[in-house]
Amino acid sequence: MKIMQTVIQVSLSFATCLWLQSCSQPSEVIAPPTATPSSKKITLSGSHTIGSILFEIAKPYETAHPGVKIDVKENATWRGIADVRQGTADIGMVARSMKADEKDLLASTIAKDGISVTIHRDNPVKSLTNQQIVNIYTGKIKNWQEVGGKNQPILVIHRSEGVAALEPFLNYFKLEKSAIRADVVVTETDELVQAMVGKPESIGFSSIGVVESIKDIKLLPINGVAPTNENVSSGKFPITRPLNVVTKNPPSALVKEFIDFSLSQEAQAIVKQKKFAPVK
Repeated sequence: MKIMQTVIQVSLSFATCLWLQSCSQPSEVIAPPTATPSSKKITLSGSHTIGSILFEIAKPYETAHPGVKIDVKENATWRGIADVRQGTADIGMVARSMKADEKDLLASTIAKDGISVTIHRDNPVKSLTNQQIVNIYTGKIKNWQEVGGKNQPILVIHRSEGVAALEPFLNYFKLEKSAIRADVVVTETDELVQAMVGKPESIGFSSIGVVESIKDIKLLPINGVAPTNENVSSGKFPITRPLNVVTKNPPSALVKEFIDFSLSQEAQAIVKQKKFAPVK
């Protein structure tokens, strides 16, 4: 029994010693994990037309804001809307008026653009009436000689469903999609240009700002109004569209700052240099 008591006393003394030793030692402080710096990247997705403008506007903005990266992904208007709604882009680039079912998006117009009929530079035709344009696109006029041009068949180039330039064109000329008689259908403006180069018999329609500087293509007046940025800005040109940037929710401070910068005097000068109509 005495041996048992002795063992117990030794065990208690040893435990007490360990407890006192731990109390005399400063407890180890575990530092919290280092916070990861918040991202300073703004992702834009959508219209090629707007992307070409914002790519240039991003350059002076990034210079003035070291550490901020503007990632411009050019695809299509519908994709920009989808990406913003899904949260994979901060800003959507929408090259048309907003629709009734897009009220969940907040839009800012950074520029204006006109949509005009395009023909090859070697085509002697200088203008077409609205009715002649309708008749060409519906297959009622099939030869350029019928509208004062050379004796050659007209090659009608149309735009595919979902292209932002399509809707204002159809709306202005009151054309139904099913009524169009096209020889070639393209999606992107680059494809339109490629389809028209070397084909003096071709006709299409596109953004004034995008094709104005392409030497092989010329823009026709619409209803007697020249396709110029001045006429787009003033409202004289009959087929126009807003070039919008959109966000799903009120933008973060960083995103708002970039959108505000796109409306600044410096950025609007870039809009004009890119052959689009500034809004300020």
